[in-house]
Amino acid sequence: VGLWQIRRAATRRFGPAAGAFFIILTCTQFHVPYWMSRTLPNMFAFLTVNVALSFIILPRKHEVPEEKRWLTTIDLLSMSTAIFRAELAMLLAPLALQAAISRKASLVKIIKIGAFAASTSAGLSILVDSYFWRQWPLWPELSTFGFNILKGKSADWGTSPFHTYFTAFLPKLLLSSTPLAVLGLIVDSQTRELIVAPIAFVTLIS
Repeated sequence: VGLWQIRRAATRRFGPAAGAFFIILTCTQFHVPYWMSRTLPNMFAFLTVNVALSFIILPRKHEVPEEKRWLTTIDLLSMSTAIFRAELAMLLAPLALQAAISRKASLVKIIKIGAFAASTSAGLSILVDSYFWRQWPLWPELSTFGFNILKGKSADWGTSPFHTYFTAFLPKLLLSSTPLAVLGLIVDSQTRELIVAPIAFVTLIS
């Protein structure tokens, strides 16, 4: 569903050829079919994040006002951060900042919607996960943040140089789509505003 939303949005903004190439590239790269079979928080977040991003990929002239679409993206990402992956805060923050600076949405509305979505989602996560894990109160993403960041235990999983995502992981994952993405950035100005937050996210998570 999430990938279908992305394809639909890309088609409406860039044309049928873009949507067709998106399908081909997605189906021919191993990581999406591989991870889709895993019931991990990453894959639950994969759905909501793709749906969220599809709203800002849609063309500016759309029946749904641009501000409403950006706020929907903030809403969904705030929910995903609280429930599925705390690291998504590093994608949410650049997108929220971009929306405010470019006046896609007002800062007050961004804060209100983001805070409401995050707090209600966190409350739901605490209720559900505390019940199943028999530990009260338990907010898994807060526990993960404390373990990996506050206690510095993320290094126990191994460390890599800062540039590894850009120089090793992403080129391997994206394969043939990397040169096409670079070409798109050069020849089509519409793509540039869409790449700001993802690049910021990869930089921050590095």
